[in-house]
Parts: sequence; structure tokens; C-alpha cells
Amino acid sequence: MARQPRVARFGRCLLSALCTAPVAQLGPQAVRAESADRASARSTVSRARSEARRLLVRPQCQQLFAEFKDATGRTLRERLEATRHTAASYLDIIEYVDGTHLPPCKDSDVFALTPTGGRVTFICRPQFGLVDSRNSTIAAAILIHEELHSLGLGENPPRSQEITLRVLSLCHR
Repeated sequence: MARQPRVARFGRCLLSALCTAPVAQLGPQAVRAESADRASARSTVSRARSEARRLLVRPQCQQLFAEFKDATGRTLRERLEATRHTAASYLDIIEYVDGTHLPPCKDSDVFALTPTGGRVTFICRPQFGLVDSRNSTIAAAILIHEELHSLGLGENPPRSQEITLRVLSLCHR
């Protein structure tokens, strides 16, 4: 049975101020700009990952890994320690790829998705780029949220919004 990707999804109330403008759909005239869009997306993810690393070195942000557990009851801190990475360096072993073509990315409230325990995070480029342009801290929180899924955190429970709000409350003080 394939693992179901967990998505970084926000309720309209959380990001309503960020998502008031509709996400632009690429038209035929934009095909030539696709490679520029991909380069821009790589830059956006790189910027968000740098901000996430900065947040993850904070002691209060480290608390996330003690609070959240995988399906077997192991803390994500235990899982992280088993990888011999820090929370910040673990971001470097996650591969970030364009997931715009995936069905969950058609939902404007979905910004990224990661299979539980997987090392690939699919980025919904238009939504993620919009969030990053409006609030880089939330973009970083999305990557931290996805890191938690990569380390084994499931979803529902906890709900996606609850995970991201906890990331923001601990890491953005």
C-alpha cells in the first residue's frame, strides 16, 4: 500500500490575507517563461529553506520534535537523532520537487505535500510562491511542517492547520 502524502493545507481564515489574489494560471504565452518560473521556484524554496534553518536552531523550535510522535509512538526527536542530523541539517536531505501537476496542488489551500516518512517534498509552486512573496516566515513554517511529515508525523490527527500553527507558535517567537 502506497503511503498517502500529507499536505500543508491552511484554512482560508489563516491565510486569507495572504491569498486574496487568485493564483495565476499559466496561459499559452507563458510557456516560454516556464524555465524562468522553475528557476524562480528553486530560488523561493532555497530562501524558505534558509529561513527554516535559522528558525530550527532556536531551542523553543526544537521542542516540536519532542512534542510530535510517529504512528508507533516514537518522538520525532528520536527519529531525527537516528538520522544523525540536526533539525536544520535534515532539511538538506529532503528533495524538493515541483508537485504542481499533482491533484492535491489543484487546491489553492495546499502549498506542499510529503509522504509520511518520505524524503521528497512536492511543492505546489504557485501557492508556495505566493505565500513566500507575502510572508517568508510562513513559507519557512511550511517547510518545517513538511520536515515533520518526512520524519514520520501523520496527519488527521493532528490536523494540518494545527501542525503549522504549532510550528509558528514555537519557532516564530
